[in-house]
Amino acid sequence: MQQYHGSLVHVWHYRGTIRMAGRLDDGRSFAAEVAPDAAGSDWLTAADAPTAGSTASNSPGETDAPIPGSAAADTAGGATAAGGTDTETSAASHPAGGWQAWDGRELPGPPADLGFSVPDNFLLRRGIRRTVKLVGTPVAATRVDLYFRDPVIEPQEGAVQLRWAALDIETDPDGRITAVSLVCGSFEVVVFHGPELDDPRVEAVDSEQALLLRLAELLQQQDPDVLTGWNVAGFDMAVLEQRFAACRLPFDIGRTGQETAGTRKTGTGLTRVFVPGRQVVDAMQAVRASGRRFADMRLDTVAHAILGEGKTAGMGEATDKLAELETLRRSQPLEYCRYCLHDSRLVQSILHHTGLDRLTEVRAELTGMGMDMAWTSIPVFERLYALELLKRRIVPPTAAAPDAEFGAPGGTVLEPVPGLFAHVLVFDFRSLYPSIMRTFNIDPLSYARAQQHPDPEALVAPNGASFSRDPGILPALLARYFAAREQAIAAGDAVGTHVYKILMNSLYGVLGSAGCIYARRELAGAITGFGRYCLLFARDFFRARGLTVLYGDTDSVFVYAGGQDAAGAAGRYAEELNAALTAQIREEYRVASQISIRFEQSYHWLLLPKLRGADSEQRVRGRAKGYAGSTPDGKLEIRGIEAARSDYTELARRFQTELLELLFGGATAGQLCDYAREFAAQLSLGCLDDHLVYRKVLRRAAASYTHAAPPPVRAARKLGWTRRRGRIAYVMTVQGPEPLEMLHSRLDYRYYIEHQLKPIWKSIIETAELGDSLVRMLQNAGDPAGYSPDSRHPVVGAAAGLDPFSDQLELGFG
Repeated sequence: MQQYHGSLVHVWHYRGTIRMAGRLDDGRSFAAEVAPDAAGSDWLTAADAPTAGSTASNSPGETDAPIPGSAAADTAGGATAAGGTDTETSAASHPAGGWQAWDGRELPGPPADLGFSVPDNFLLRRGIRRTVKLVGTPVAATRVDLYFRDPVIEPQEGAVQLRWAALDIETDPDGRITAVSLVCGSFEVVVFHGPELDDPRVEAVDSEQALLLRLAELLQQQDPDVLTGWNVAGFDMAVLEQRFAACRLPFDIGRTGQETAGTRKTGTGLTRVFVPGRQVVDAMQAVRASGRRFADMRLDTVAHAILGEGKTAGMGEATDKLAELETLRRSQPLEYCRYCLHDSRLVQSILHHTGLDRLTEVRAELTGMGMDMAWTSIPVFERLYALELLKRRIVPPTAAAPDAEFGAPGGTVLEPVPGLFAHVLVFDFRSLYPSIMRTFNIDPLSYARAQQHPDPEALVAPNGASFSRDPGILPALLARYFAAREQAIAAGDAVGTHVYKILMNSLYGVLGSAGCIYARRELAGAITGFGRYCLLFARDFFRARGLTVLYGDTDSVFVYAGGQDAAGAAGRYAEELNAALTAQIREEYRVASQISIRFEQSYHWLLLPKLRGADSEQRVRGRAKGYAGSTPDGKLEIRGIEAARSDYTELARRFQTELLELLFGGATAGQLCDYAREFAAQLSLGCLDDHLVYRKVLRRAAASYTHAAPPPVRAARKLGWTRRRGRIAYVMTVQGPEPLEMLHSRLDYRYYIEHQLKPIWKSIIETAELGDSLVRMLQNAGDPAGYSPDSRHPVVGAAAGLDPFSDQLELGFG
């Protein structure tokens, strides 16, 4: 009997057997088949189970050890924030054979059915996530290199690099597939239904049926583990399934000859693709889940933002792309094929450049989910939690409690003080919500046990929710993730660092989501309640030292030191605040704090805008969730105001960005006014016409807007849109909004000045004019302690009443 190490790519149930396929660490592909009941007595025990915090970058057999001196090392040594032992020790000490139901009832033994699918039952019983050890005698096979029948399968640490292939199809107006490209590493090919072409990468065939058969053959030859593409699940695979059926061909693109592929919609609207032995990962969904924001999710837009290049064929927004592609196919078939190939190349390059291919593999390894579901939140959480429950010999629930209420309260926001401030310090609670969960033992099981067995010693959150002090699952899981992330940071492993961060931060939102069986409003409310506790403690700490907190939001505080450069003292402030907060938590809750604040950065200048819409009788109030600042090295940062919004025109973004750069660079009120006047003049002369396009996405059909239709809807209706929805590009003319495809009227420059430039000018200049006067007014003593007159900006007190646009508006624009 030989031992092999590999990664599972796909596990599924077929005619009474568990089938699986994957890649061995020597690069060969494999398949295996076992009976479902082969795992019946192999229940996972905590003593021999791998930890869920193991990193996929380890070699086989290696495990993650906590970093000496870290909080995770303390946890691994036996002590937790709640005063008990860690998950592994607690589970291992559970009486042999003793099982409990979720509601606390004792059970005679493990259930035959955990309530999951047959493959998931198989994997959960053995504690398998993705990497395995196979013991058996394999034989050669046709569609994979090795085939195992009834091998011994055990969980294993480490990971194996998988083989990805990017795919893209093109269709004619009747929906028939005319070309398909495949890029797998350095291998590139386009199968084209058309004439022979002078390019070795293009294979010409004489029918759609021949094209589909050749695609299936190429996939068997290249044998990728993962198929990807842009909207590949929602479009390419769905069309392929339809066309294989229309051509009376089996949709046979997997690793077995007995089963065909297929697509289906999940209850959440996600399209999943079943390809036996392979995974289909939609690159568009992976990019969206990564947290990075783009103007829209078209491949061309994302590729330009990430790679600096886009699609070929020069198709702009103002064209009928399907018609243009059909024209290209008939008149320039070689360019058509190159266009198809370039799309697959772009997808592969985006995944490599962002590391999302590797990130997806690591996340699947950590969570045990298939790679197509690795970026989901609720399924990942439920699987992780079920695995940890089984280590403790607790049977996972199959549904949410009937009395459960859901919802995740928002984070605390401290009302901002508007104005223009010099030398502002920003402090940030590091991973605040995960740290709160670790500190106060916030966990579904801890909450359930506290309700089942009320204890006067229980931890009580600010919202009144009680938690048992017995070690919870999430605190121990997070401790391992923290330790593994620190290791990844120390090793320069950007992939591991990012995966652990996203995974930890996703746990809070899941605990308030109605779709999660473990979620409850009390859990999410306890976390945000303790978040408020920490933010207010930080505010009071700085106030007691004569400093002003200008703004605070969830886990960050902006501190003003009276215009003096106090960055040198920021580290000391953070240390003192951490010590004070730790002592307060220990005294009040009798737990060891895992919460830590750090000095994140300083701003040479910070602008906190006034709240719009307040009349002159109201006190001046600040606008939350938006600010702009310049760092000491001159970098401009804009958060939550016009230039950062994707639905504003490029005109607005450019005007605001350049105006702020001048302001933070020390420009006088007169210089700012001259700039704005010249900018408006350039606009009225037509020099900025390419900056005037609005781009909006209609989420509803254009005809569904029955009352006053906003400009993008009116523009869409001029194109004849009724039931259609989607992305519309338009400009404002003297005749109202017009789509780029039907632009007939003169551009309305007055509209852009009134609705884009003037609001930005007013917001920035009126706020800058305040300087730090409101801080001094609040302190009722003129200048605050240590206030430096040299830090006053030249705009303060000098910009009132300036209107750089009056001349242009009086012209009437002809």
